[in-house]
Amino acid sequence: MTASLVTPNDLDAATPFPIISVAGSPREMGLQHGQKAKKQVLGSIAAYQSIFLDLAGLQWETVLEKAKQFDAPLRKAHPDLVEEMEGVAEGAGVDYIVILALNTRSEISLAEPLDGCTSLSRVSSDGSVYIAQNWDWKTKIAGGIIILDGKPEDYPAFKMTTEAGIIGKMGHNSAGVALVMNAIKAKSLDRNLLPIHLLMRRILQQTSVSAVRKYVDGLPGSAASVHLMVADRHNAFTIEISPNGFEYIERDENSALCHSNHFISPTMHKKSNEVDLWLADSPLRLAKIRETLAVTSELSHAKIRELLSDRSNGKCSICRHEGGDGIDTLFTVSFSINATTQTAEVKRGKPDEDGVVMNISL
Repeated sequence: MTASLVTPNDLDAATPFPIISVAGSPREMGLQHGQKAKKQVLGSIAAYQSIFLDLAGLQWETVLEKAKQFDAPLRKAHPDLVEEMEGVAEGAGVDYIVILALNTRSEISLAEPLDGCTSLSRVSSDGSVYIAQNWDWKTKIAGGIIILDGKPEDYPAFKMTTEAGIIGKMGHNSAGVALVMNAIKAKSLDRNLLPIHLLMRRILQQTSVSAVRKYVDGLPGSAASVHLMVADRHNAFTIEISPNGFEYIERDENSALCHSNHFISPTMHKKSNEVDLWLADSPLRLAKIRETLAVTSELSHAKIRELLSDRSNGKCSICRHEGGDGIDTLFTVSFSINATTQTAEVKRGKPDEDGVVMNISL
């Protein structure tokens, strides 16, 4: 693989993320994704070759062998997702297993640090449901981030901010469903269940919070552990899910939902074999976002970026910076949904620094 990991332009927060428009059948959408975002897909692959080696000592050949173990269960239960990943591979000119490795990266890297993020949701006084997060991860992946603008044949249109080659991530759809996530590091793994990123794609195929809950309630769990926060025009919920089951987390005393990178539920922590404080700053970030949201009267996209700009705990702050581990806040995404309107913005770079704010509304 000869793609550059990062170019100066890829790290320029004033440069918008590429918008990749795809439409049609799963195969057609994947093919367009791979063709139009070939540079970014190759950048994602090159970045993860480096990330897996640096963090886990895994050679790329070993990563691909681990990815192959997810293929048969996915072909049996989710052939449409396999078709789309095969299309991405064909369009980008790479092997399908390479794209599968990107989409199962969280499961492959269970023993190693994952991306750290902080998320929130609350209903404003005008009835709008807000949901948002910072996404903190290795800066070397910055050149692979895209906005995937999809119009599937059989599901609602969507826009997601994702790593090129990965077909499920945080985003929203034309039915008014929005999704954000937080990685959780736990030892439980079940390759027969749906991997985290592909589960997110399934959620963005639903038409309401009720439909999402019905879908999730029918699952035994997910292949690895994750926190998902989902909203629609009327409500929001948050769920912690792992191979050992799931649990919904109730709103706090201020009617807010907040999460970071550890299980809030003691039951989920225990039965999912969570790694204790794999990100020591996770409880600090959770406490801080709860504290600041509690004294915030009105929300807007700009106000959410302000809340997620906190640097009061140094390297352990909500806005990740100067960590020395190559992990920074790479973007902030926020959604506002009510009965008549639906808006979404993604701010490239840290939320309190200069950078482009992209309107990704539907």
